Amino acid sequence: MDHVFTHYEQDFNELADSIHCNLNSLSNHSVSNDEKIILINKIECDLEEAQEIVQQLEFSAQNSGTITTARPKIVAFNNIIRERTKELESITGVQVKGGVEKKKIRFDEANIIVREDVDNYVEEEDLGDLRAKEELYLGMDRKGCIPFIKRNALKITVITILSLTIAFIVIFVYTRKNSKNPEKPVH
Repeated sequence: MDHVFTHYEQDFNELADSIHCNLNSLSNHSVSNDEKIILINKIECDLEEAQEIVQQLEFSAQNSGTITTARPKIVAFNNIIRERTKELESITGVQVKGGVEKKKIRFDEANIIVREDVDNYVEEEDLGDLRAKEELYLGMDRKGCIPFIKRNALKITVITILSLTIAFIVIFVYTRKNSKNPEKPVH
């Protein structure tokens, strides 16, 4: 069971290092607004994943009966998550309380872009729902039927064998009935 806990610790440490590096990059003033948005999203995803790792570690420790030995690591990991969250809040102005984000409005960084081509906008039909339903019915993805055949090769083989067997039985019965009574053929 120690191997599992070591695995959780390694995953958490990798995420914590990634979060720390991304926070350092975010605090750099030469980073563009688009890059900041990408970094913030990455950090938030990593923080959520780190919280999930801590929850999994705690759950595994409770189930294995080693919660008392794992408790110091869990507390340390939660402290690291809180520190990284506070760093993110101080850099971005985003407050995270109880898993609910409250964004502070920062008008100094607001960019308004006037686009001339907005009036000529033509609304396109959204085919996403139709495609999703088609995939549900067919079980195919957008790559075609080759991946479908590979995923369902056993089912296709069994159905083919059953249909051929039924066809041969029908042909056998039909020819046998016609050979017994050639005057009144079965149609």
